[in-house]
Amino acid sequence: MKITGYHTCKNTGNAEEITEPFHSRHIEDDEKKHKFLGSGYYFWDFHLTIAKWYGNTFYRRNYYIFEAEINAKEAVFLDLVGNRKSMVWFQKMYDRLSLDMPEINTWKIGTFVEYLKRRGTEIEGFFPYKIIRVVDYKFAPKEKDIFKFTKQNASYTNLNPVIIVCLTEINDDLVSDFKLIFEK
Repeated sequence: MKITGYHTCKNTGNAEEITEPFHSRHIEDDEKKHKFLGSGYYFWDFHLTIAKWYGNTFYRRNYYIFEAEINAKEAVFLDLVGNRKSMVWFQKMYDRLSLDMPEINTWKIGTFVEYLKRRGTEIEGFFPYKIIRVVDYKFAPKEKDIFKFTKQNASYTNLNPVIIVCLTEINDDLVSDFKLIFEK
């Protein structure tokens, strides 16, 4: 699967020197440094509006947006958006590990992902994922983005979700065509 990702970062006046996305580090002892999915390289999944909102909000209207093609091969792609097998695997892993480690029940997802990545370095094949994708439900859908299934009930689909993609590493197999597309 190919994903077009948008990476928002601070405008430091040196766009031509930026050749790859910035790494965001998850620092366990500092809650202000907890990342959504742990340490990694973050992108918005084909959502330029959200990339701009993030730049305006967190970089005070002084930012770059880079675009990249992300090559999400199934063997390294934990898709918690559109792949039920990934979702079931993640929930089962959480449930299984929380039996032996009840403190997991207090962890946020980023802390849990960091734990899985550490275990993956200790046990080959335990956590083979290099790309993780999730929906951020903080953003309520706008009326224009809601398409109801029937008139009889409230069920609907949201055609404009906010989807976050985190890469645990960067290499040419995972990311290509990293280029500046917006500067403010």
